[in-house]
Amino acid sequence: MIVGATKSQIAERAAFKAVSAPDQARLAAIAAATPRQPGQSNGAWADALKAAHSDLSAADAAIIVGATKGEITRRPAFKAVSALDQARQPPGLQRTPAPRSM
Repeated sequence: MIVGATKSQIAERAAFKAVSAPDQARLAAIAAATPRQPGQSNGAWADALKAAHSDLSAADAAIIVGATKGEITRRPAFKAVSALDQARQPPGLQRTPAPRSM
């Protein structure tokens, strides 16, 4: 263990995830549209990306900022399930909006 992390912890880092060329281009465009500010943490940048791109998934934000999906999903900005994440869910697990009480 050279870096003080397990193999599975390293595998969860966004930098070690395979990303297709079209996805790389899409994520690069999002990152370019909302660049990291000097001194901005991964989490703060992820929040800024989510504010500018409301349908950005936690997984995609993690890839852009270099964090794990778990780190990003714990942030309040990513607590709501994005439409993209909804579409990735198997049909039986997709959430439906709660009924409005009158």
